[in-house]
Amino acid sequence: MNLMNCSVKHISWGIGTVTEQKDNYIKIIFGVGEKQFVYPDAFEKFLKCEDTNMQSQIEEELAMKKQQEIQKQQERQQKIEEISRTVPVVNTRKGKKKNYPKENIAFKCNYCDGGKDQNGIGYLCACSDELIGYNIEVAQHSWCCNEEAPCSQYYDGIIDRETLDEQNDDGGFVCYESQMLRNWAAFAGFVLTGENKQKPMKLSKVQINSLAILTSREPYAPEADRFVFGVFLVDEAYEGDNRDEGYVTTSSKYKISLTQKEAKKILFWNYYHNENSPEKVAWGQGLHRYITDIQAASVLYDIWKVKAGTKDEELAKEFLDHFCKINAIKFGDLPVLEGALKK
Repeated sequence: MNLMNCSVKHISWGIGTVTEQKDNYIKIIFGVGEKQFVYPDAFEKFLKCEDTNMQSQIEEELAMKKQQEIQKQQERQQKIEEISRTVPVVNTRKGKKKNYPKENIAFKCNYCDGGKDQNGIGYLCACSDELIGYNIEVAQHSWCCNEEAPCSQYYDGIIDRETLDEQNDDGGFVCYESQMLRNWAAFAGFVLTGENKQKPMKLSKVQINSLAILTSREPYAPEADRFVFGVFLVDEAYEGDNRDEGYVTTSSKYKISLTQKEAKKILFWNYYHNENSPEKVAWGQGLHRYITDIQAASVLYDIWKVKAGTKDEELAKEFLDHFCKINAIKFGDLPVLEGALKK
């Protein structure tokens, strides 16, 4: 529908005229200047077309888009919550199993303080206003800056905070991090640069009983301060393909989150180093790193020590014992690790 030169009314800026229109955004000139809006989303609460016939057509587009978004969210949620695929992965073209060695995995996660007042760390819902601003303006995280991202739309004034929080509470997709400690799932992500940009990444070495380690760092903090804020024992792993990224999740009891104070005692680079540059503290490209059973057991051992005297102490010890048993490790004989911070 052509809206060029049409008159629209904004709830705060009054009457304006459409000066530019693309598939998913429009620009409108008001008395206060030119503003850009996501189309047709902005017409749900902020804009109204002066032409009633056009307004009716826009409302039909809104209803159709909302239904499509609901379906997309349901499909993603189902992917997280239902066990639809299991390892080992089968090569469907040849009918043979891929013989990857089992490894554990650490994920690079954006910092998320959503729900921090509930668990002391966050990762339960959308970030605070302050952190949303940092993620978009300073860190410029890819999804946070995407015009389709709910937090980006909130930051631009297209939706309000209530709408953003309702979307999260209703099970809608805000971002991976906003539900990471609620659904206990982590995704491989997509290639961000180069000729394979936007190509889904795979998780070829993760299997059932691998340890998933969730890591992050606070705004403005150096990479050396990257901490572990959660761990879980994988009971579902999807390698990924040319269309969908790989992911891991769990529904078992073996999952533990740390408070912010606890997490800062479990620094990721105490356990891990890059093989080619062992003294260099740099994550580089990609959202995940594979780690050994010994490194993983050492993380669990230190989490058990950090959890001493808390309600999670017993679970942390049971988790450690279980992981060591299935990997034939005696945690009393764990070596002193030489992570990048110790080299």
